[in-house]
Amino acid sequence: MYEAFLVGKGILKRGRFRKTCKFSDWVYARRWGKWESVLIEFRHWVKRKHPSFPFIDELPTGRSEETPQPVRNGPRAGIEPFASWPKTGGRVYGQVLNFRGLQHAPVNEQGVVFLFGMVALELGLIVESVATGFPDCEARRRVSKARDLWERVSIEFEFQSRNFREHGHDPDLCDLIVCWEDNRPDCPGEVLELGSVLDALDK
Repeated sequence: MYEAFLVGKGILKRGRFRKTCKFSDWVYARRWGKWESVLIEFRHWVKRKHPSFPFIDELPTGRSEETPQPVRNGPRAGIEPFASWPKTGGRVYGQVLNFRGLQHAPVNEQGVVFLFGMVALELGLIVESVATGFPDCEARRRVSKARDLWERVSIEFEFQSRNFREHGHDPDLCDLIVCWEDNRPDCPGEVLELGSVLDALDK
């Protein structure tokens, strides 16, 4: 959605968004309903992730942004844990996610691979193979729903998109980077940030 608005040079109406975004508008509508509600939730997300987004003032606010929102995935709804304990060397878990069979958000590349496998089909991707060498995955992605057309895509999994360069990968050999967090604006190639599309999917 973020990239679609940049390409469209503004906040798009639903019909134009459908032609511009790589994901179908129904993915978002299933989660939030009418288009205005989708844009309101996108505004909240973009304020956290991309505060310099040039079209943020064009997005509807819906409700007062001064009102603190409850923590969605705490031990009890609306209550945020107030204490932090010192680490003792045990296994570390990500934020409480409670998404289908995954209780916590990924904290490494392996978690990204697992989560991608859970949602790939809903995102219009069919996995052909997964390997340990670069690139990690060969898949097909649907490029036409009406004609049921698919194209081959090479995928590299990373926990954060910046790891792609840090690992010395060749962007010419990879079509899509799948990560939990897209934290490098100048990352080469196309990026799928699972952390930003998860809310559009049914739990």
